Amino acid sequence: MKTETIRKYAVTLICCAAAIAATFLVHTLIRGKNSEKIVKVGYVYVGDLCDAYTSNFAKAQREIEKVFGEKTQSVVKYSVPEESVETALNELVGEGCELIFTTSYGYGEKTKEIAALHPEVQFCQATCSNANSEPFLSNYHTFMGSIHEGRYICGVVAGMKLDELIKAGKITPAQAKIGYIAAFPYAEVISGYTSFFLGVRSVVPVATHYQLNERRYRANPLNPLAIRI
Repeated sequence: MKTETIRKYAVTLICCAAAIAATFLVHTLIRGKNSEKIVKVGYVYVGDLCDAYTSNFAKAQREIEKVFGEKTQSVVKYSVPEESVETALNELVGEGCELIFTTSYGYGEKTKEIAALHPEVQFCQATCSNANSEPFLSNYHTFMGSIHEGRYICGVVAGMKLDELIKAGKITPAQAKIGYIAAFPYAEVISGYTSFFLGVRSVVPVATHYQLNERRYRANPLNPLAIRI
């Protein structure tokens, strides 16, 4: 399988879960309403369309717009710093959004606080784990789906590159080392880099794995935002 094809599969898996969750919730809101009712859906993105993370969520947004057409209206906030998410959320609520998606882990605490103040609005937080802690809110949800599957495929791609370097004589098998920058010491991140390494070893069984833990890579713009081989 070509490397480019595998990359496409990885991107598809990463955004697929978001599209399914979003579509289901929009369908739930529309069902039972007047057929002419337009549901406003808000999105708060930590980046813009130039970065892959935000771009994948935007693909899920476009899928909602494609499926439901004129029954939904999107209100989007791009490049919202985590410390400014409260302002963005209040603006979306003020504009009449009935469903709001937030897409950065650092949004979670404030998003849950705003959800408690607006029980009439459904809030969906990508990543984070505070939906299962008190206070329990019926209108606050966390999701990320099976993102570890996409990271496994990314590991396969990295393993293919390592294998290429070994066969070309540029490195020895003993030098087959993979580095991974892990943003937080949480289950989502741990399962992600574990899956990534398993993907690497499916191609290069002798590969060694190193990761930097508890690094808030967005805190320093000079920190690399990608895995280094």
